Amino acid sequence: MMWLKGCPKCHGDLYESRDHYGRYVTCLQCGHHLSDFEEITLGIGLTAAPLVETFGVATPDLVASAS
Repeated sequence: MMWLKGCPKCHGDLYESRDHYGRYVTCLQCGHHLSDFEEITLGIGLTAAPLVETFGVATPDLVASAS
């Protein structure tokens, strides 16, 4: 995944990568590795919870597949 102009250091483009140590986000232009705090501040890596778990509301496609 890429984030355009998201680097807090140089405003370059960020990309996500994984290796055997885990997941990390790096700037393509300056090579800056984002800390966990910087990722949280920018909202990187956060996923939305499904509506059913959050609000207890079933969407029409979930109701149809359940019956």
